[in-house]
Amino acid sequence: PRLTCCLVREMPPAPFSYKELLQPCMMSLVTSFLFSLSQLSRVFLQLLLPAHCQRKQTRLQVDRNSTYGLWGRLPTWTLLGTVCAAGIGGTFQYGYNVSLISAPTQHIHKFLNDTWQSRYQTKLSSSILTLLWSTIASIFSLGGFFGAHLGGLMAGRLGRKGTLLVNNLLALFAAILMGASFPTGLFELLIVGRFLIGMNTGIGLCVQPLYIGEAAPRHLRGAMAMGSSIFLTGGILTGQVMGLRELLGGEERWPFLLSSCGLPAIIQLLSLPWFPESPRFTLLDRGHEAKGVKALKRFHGPLHYQKEMEDIRRENLALGGEKAKKPWELFADRSIHWQLIAVICLA
Repeated sequence: PRLTCCLVREMPPAPFSYKELLQPCMMSLVTSFLFSLSQLSRVFLQLLLPAHCQRKQTRLQVDRNSTYGLWGRLPTWTLLGTVCAAGIGGTFQYGYNVSLISAPTQHIHKFLNDTWQSRYQTKLSSSILTLLWSTIASIFSLGGFFGAHLGGLMAGRLGRKGTLLVNNLLALFAAILMGASFPTGLFELLIVGRFLIGMNTGIGLCVQPLYIGEAAPRHLRGAMAMGSSIFLTGGILTGQVMGLRELLGGEERWPFLLSSCGLPAIIQLLSLPWFPESPRFTLLDRGHEAKGVKALKRFHGPLHYQKEMEDIRRENLALGGEKAKKPWELFADRSIHWQLIAVICLA
């Protein structure tokens, strides 16, 4: 025992290794990169391969508004910009807020202990500390639950783009509350802010795929929908990088880390207004044919929008004024039982 004690006393302290600190981040970076690469490969395969391999090639007019004029198969610049502008405030926001909360765990625990001590002049018990921390972390999912239910209602009244723009107000308000929690000594602001940012991500996850799916042409809808998963993994990676203690994960900077969710909201507020509303919403729900045709020309190109216009008109005739069904009406409709079962199993 004496020899062991002497050896322990004489052992020098282990040097700080940045390799150990950055190893989890690099693993996450490699995983996100490989996943994004697989998604991008699927996108380009869908874009470049012809729809029917046996069909003879025909001469098609070149669309100057397309990023790839040959065949007009690649999306327009407007459509690509819309996917990016919608994704930064949608699935990116979700992945970012899911990953960043784990970095300042110890600092938030210390903040809860100090706040409780100064407020009630007593030490915070471990059970109450666990309860408060679990509430802060899990109320994000509760907010997402309510946000997902509000997303469909807001998309029908405000439009797809309008809903995404209004949704950013929740993110900005949540960022202000979470950033002010530490200076004011109110941990309740953290709970309210996490709930609001959860509502923001729930609405974004609901409306963003709807907006992109209605804006993209039929042969590109699957490819453009992959943008949601790419922005999701990008948000997770960004949240883990920003959570490093050399950046915003330190003891004095963790309030800025939580309030940084307002930056994607600001970017979307500045970029998304430059792009048109969903053509289907403009034509079918609002009845503005001139604006709908203008949006179709920007999304699909001036030489390729007629086919999508015909599809929307046929859909309007098929609906015949039928209103959207309630959730309980979907379960009662026997004609869509298998589709509903498939959606539930996939979810």
